[in-house]
Amino acid sequence: MKKILKYKKTVFVIFNIILVLCALLCLIFLNHDFMKLYAQQAGIRFSDKDTKYSQISVFMDADKRKVKSDLSAIRTSYVKSLRNEGYIDKDQSIGGDSDKNPFLDAYSLEKDLDIKRSGSTYSVTAVIVGGDYFTFHPLPLKEGSYFSEEDVDKHRIVIDENLAWMIFGSNDVSGMEVYIDNHIYTIAGISEVDKDDAYKYSAGSKNRIYIPFDTYEKDLKKPAQTSNSDSDTNNDSTNKGNEGYEVDDSLKITTYEALLPNPIQSYALNTVKTAFGVSTDSSDETTENMLSFDNIEIVDNSARYNFFVIMSNIEKMLYDRMKTNSLVYPFWENQGRYMEGRCAVVYCIVILLLICPVISLFVFIFKILPRKIKEAVLKVKNAKFMVKPYDPDADDEPSLITPIHEDTVWDNKDNSTEDTQEKVDKDSESDDKEAEIKTTEPDKKTTVIDTNESFDSEDD
Repeated sequence: MKKILKYKKTVFVIFNIILVLCALLCLIFLNHDFMKLYAQQAGIRFSDKDTKYSQISVFMDADKRKVKSDLSAIRTSYVKSLRNEGYIDKDQSIGGDSDKNPFLDAYSLEKDLDIKRSGSTYSVTAVIVGGDYFTFHPLPLKEGSYFSEEDVDKHRIVIDENLAWMIFGSNDVSGMEVYIDNHIYTIAGISEVDKDDAYKYSAGSKNRIYIPFDTYEKDLKKPAQTSNSDSDTNNDSTNKGNEGYEVDDSLKITTYEALLPNPIQSYALNTVKTAFGVSTDSSDETTENMLSFDNIEIVDNSARYNFFVIMSNIEKMLYDRMKTNSLVYPFWENQGRYMEGRCAVVYCIVILLLICPVISLFVFIFKILPRKIKEAVLKVKNAKFMVKPYDPDADDEPSLITPIHEDTVWDNKDNSTEDTQEKVDKDSESDDKEAEIKTTEPDKKTTVIDTNESFDSEDD
């Protein structure tokens, strides 16, 4: 029975270990997938032991979209707030050297465009970007480099590898030229295409290109160039770059991102909300509604995938399927929302896997462990009285005694000594009697033999 019980305990321990390992594997694979979301990790990349940063994303619909000139007031609001917190010197003028500002920002919009090469036209999704976009979104490049505002040639773009193969049949195409709205653009780099399912679904079937905001804005305001190779097809559309486009509408920013110091929780988030005129009062009645009816949404990515944040927002995720505004998220934000749902599922699985091990651990700590400690203490106490203390003046060697109780053993020490002495005396007396008997037995035997002999002689 004891062997069977011991076998069951061993199996139970192994079972709990397997559950814990499965939970750890789930978290490891989830973290591996999370590290691929480079678009939401700018705060992690810039944070150090001295300063924590938060990446804040702002999504706007048609009514709230900003033009580039609106960004100046937003940045001024940041400077005022950061100056009060000591991140900016008080003698630095507002709107001064941007390199001294302890924040970064980027803005972008998406629109469908046609690009041309050698008489062929390709429909693509153009991401028109400005600010430090590639700092927030460090796209993995197959070849080439990003473009920046410091480039001498402003007409530089990044295309994805699928489009490079479609147009040129190769990924080694840096320096090649294409036409966008009849303006010449040079390919600066080729970005890798994410193989993740979330990217495939969120990015759509069209290939993507990245165009500098300032350059594209200027091209819409000046006459388009006509290439010799495309002159036959474009004679009737010399100003097609301006035709059908209203600069104020086509270049309104739909997505804005900021990287700000976050010395205390929600400081960066509230700073951005203030700059965009959104209430920061958490007790506002509108925040109690799970659904968003606003035409602007501000998201803090700093602890977005934290276990406690995800678990507290599980109910809200159910309501996210209800569309109550006209916001359209960029593909990388849709990837992030997919990861939120995935985190919620994995965290629930981990909780289920750890229920049994956690309960077992509590039972061991609060029930089994105290009992084991108590038994060990009793063993140590009893071990002190298993051997009789050795007295160098005594003739007897140490002998084992039966442990009953500490007081009982030591109180009866004298009595046990007297009993032992009486036993020794009795043993010595019995030894003397045995010795006397042995000395008399041979005489009796001799007498008996002599008597027999005398009887034999008489008979003869």
